[in-house]
Amino acid sequence: MAKDSAEIMDGDEESDVAYYLLQICGVREEEDLTREIWEAHIDNILDFVRGRSFRRVTYLIYGYFTLLLGVELPSHLRPAILDAADWKHEDGYWLDPDFILERKFYLEDFSSKIRDYYPGKPVHLVRLKNFDEDIKCGIVGLDQFWEYVNSKKIFSVEHVNLDSCDLSEIPEPIYDMKNIKTLSLEHNQIKVFPEEIGKLKSLKELFLNGNRIEILPDSIGDLTNLEKLYLNDNELKKIPEAIGKLSSLDILVLSGNTIKIIPKSILALKNLSSIYLRNTKMNKIPDFLMNGPFHVDT
Repeated sequence: MAKDSAEIMDGDEESDVAYYLLQICGVREEEDLTREIWEAHIDNILDFVRGRSFRRVTYLIYGYFTLLLGVELPSHLRPAILDAADWKHEDGYWLDPDFILERKFYLEDFSSKIRDYYPGKPVHLVRLKNFDEDIKCGIVGLDQFWEYVNSKKIFSVEHVNLDSCDLSEIPEPIYDMKNIKTLSLEHNQIKVFPEEIGKLKSLKELFLNGNRIEILPDSIGDLTNLEKLYLNDNELKKIPEAIGKLSSLDILVLSGNTIKIIPKSILALKNLSSIYLRNTKMNKIPDFLMNGPFHVDT
């Protein structure tokens, strides 16, 4: 069982199963797989699962795609998937105590979402960004977040992960967290990105991918310690000139938006190493970007 990380989809066998399922569906990449394609090939998919039912990884990957696509989950497969995700199958296998803690987290997150799952709405798994900080001294999930708010312990926290919490807006107590370094709000329903975000002067990593954000406020430029900014798969139409004030920025991900223009102020980002612009509305990447000192992924 070779794994570089503790995530559900990581591992050689996991990659093989995912590859075969994508092959059955006639697509090459996970990003190309849709609910309609999955459902059109469901008989062959179920035949594949039955043929590999002796391998628990098959159930884990099937469950992952079920959540991701929001497709029907056959009643007889739910208990099989939950059993496959039971820690008993891996107890005693791993030696690193940190890896064990992280793996248990991912299995429980996966299990809880399979238990509560109903078709029609895609569900994303939580992705830890900074394992030690997230699990040991950070906040993961809304229950823990509001517990820390009510107990007044939140102000010393440096890492907050509220991925896949069905949020329509950023919880206001976050703006008072002067020490926060990592904020992850992946795969929510956030549409408005308030000016107050500029208060988080210590922020180094901001993950907002998979939301519905249309406009970035000019106050984004106040985050001068920010090193990573993930805004992929939103509804952004333009990027403000203030982006050029992010003097510490190393990675900027804008793929999957309706952006047509990138401001030239981006050339002021002397620490920027990579900008990602796949699946945008830019007809042509401007020369000032292509000739810039950073890598442009299109």
